[in-house]
Amino acid sequence: MFVVSSCKEDPVVIPEPTAGFSVAIDGKVATFTNASADADTYAWEFGDGESSSEANPVHTYAANGSYVAKLTATSAGGTDSKQEVLDIINITIDGDLSDWDDTEVAFTGGGTITNVKVENLDNNKLFLYVEGTADLTPLTQVYLNVDNDRSTGAQIDWQYLMGGEDVLVEGNLSAGEEQYGALYPCEPCDGSNPGNWNWSATPSNENIADFVVASEMISIQGGLAYEMVIDLTALGKTISTEAIGIAVADMSLETWGPVGAAPVFWNENDNPEGTLFVYTFK
Repeated sequence: MFVVSSCKEDPVVIPEPTAGFSVAIDGKVATFTNASADADTYAWEFGDGESSSEANPVHTYAANGSYVAKLTATSAGGTDSKQEVLDIINITIDGDLSDWDDTEVAFTGGGTITNVKVENLDNNKLFLYVEGTADLTPLTQVYLNVDNDRSTGAQIDWQYLMGGEDVLVEGNLSAGEEQYGALYPCEPCDGSNPGNWNWSATPSNENIADFVVASEMISIQGGLAYEMVIDLTALGKTISTEAIGIAVADMSLETWGPVGAAPVFWNENDNPEGTLFVYTFK
């Protein structure tokens, strides 16, 4: 008896690709490093309408904002994708104030505060640059009308009478960025107690670095300046998608009384409404 047999080669199993990448951001320039496995081709979408098929692209964004970058890796074994949200802004809170050179002054002040510049990442993060005289102190206050509604919020006649501010952030810049200060929500916050102290008696000073990072005072020509970023999403308030009211005050180291403000504080003659500066999100 003869037995004839034959051998077949096992089918070649092509592994499915795994998409992966890391990204380094410098201002508006994002450098992508591809970490995909078992892939032959790559398709990048940068979230601003632009794309690339390079393995390790470098992309420059035209404007500040939050973008979803997506990589699709493909081979004969299939496809896989990974995406990541990128915060693109040319401002870093590191004491190097040259980041602000191309940003125009948003509003001016009086006393120890001269100019304020503002940048934003959508309605999530608010960046502030405050410039003042040589007498600018490290005791700062930032008033925010986060819902952009002047009919709500604190209405106090000793600073911004009709500003509608919902949050007061104050602190000492000399304490360093990890211990900036405290957050005071307005309470009540419906405009029902005008002319009186409307801030919560108990500030929230836990995890300050989660929502405020500030530089120390920096010497500039003719005075002093500082920069900070406030994470609006961590304030526990509804944030307008269009605009926000902002004011900045400088406080005396001896009396804790105001020595500078932008815009200028409420008074009967020069600023009878006492409104904040309304900044429209970019």
